[in-house]
Amino acid sequence: MLQLLAEAVRSASQIPQGFRELIQKRCEERGILFVPLPNRYRQGKQIYRCGKIQIYIDRSVVFLSENGNTWLPKSLAAVLDMAM
Repeated sequence: MLQLLAEAVRSASQIPQGFRELIQKRCEERGILFVPLPNRYRQGKQIYRCGKIQIYIDRSVVFLSENGNTWLPKSLAAVLDMAM
């Protein structure tokens, strides 16, 4: 019984708690660098380096900058594909 409880706690700790954590986990699974860029914000939201692109997250929506000025919402799958 104690082993089942320990396994349940271990499994629960691996579940992403937020959208940023989900993106970070998916990047780790694919070997994509995912780090915050120091002192870089867009509309008060932290900008992250996600592989070779930059993103920010607002209310569970990922915004991607393709040209450095325009930020467009993208799906997580599209972001991960573009980051590689």
